Amino acid sequence: MKRYLVLVGLSWYLSSAASADPKEDFVKAVVDQCKLPKEKAETLATPGRTGTIVQFTLCISSTVDVGDGCKVTCKKQGSNIGG
Repeated sequence: MKRYLVLVGLSWYLSSAASADPKEDFVKAVVDQCKLPKEKAETLATPGRTGTIVQFTLCISSTVDVGDGCKVTCKKQGSNIGG
């Protein structure tokens, strides 16, 4: 049982280390899609349960309104279930 937990923990750590930080993903999307400077994109990256980073990461809707007239399109796998 202990080995199993160690393996699960190690695989989780390696998978999370391989993927980019959600804030970095969000900032990159805002810079690419809204043509805003990185500094401005970082100020629009709000954390928390209803923040822009969470909305973008979870793909709650196909677009996330991040403010300043910018809407970022969510392109995650499974974001459009059934469609």
